[in-house]
Amino acid sequence: MELLIGRIAEKKILSEALASSSSELLAVFGRRRVGKTFLIRSVFRKQLIFELSGVHDANASEQLLNFSKAIADALGSGLTPAAPILKKRKAVIFLD
Repeated sequence: MELLIGRIAEKKILSEALASSSSELLAVFGRRRVGKTFLIRSVFRKQLIFELSGVHDANASEQLLNFSKAIADALGSGLTPAAPILKKRKAVIFLD
């Protein structure tokens, strides 16, 4: 993976959220094509257990179907994430 240069303040915020003893919800927003996805993948590469990008020009039903299929594929079943998996270590779920 390419080296992440700069973004010191952003990396600090993401690292602090990862080090937190509580669950965290982060919203990263900004203009298109400025490296938001690259930043998330770079900072959380070791903890990233699931990633999903939305389907372009899809309606809500199609987006939800895409999500349910992707999570089932990632887990190898049709079940939602099992709590014991997530309690073993800090994990990152990335929805793009």
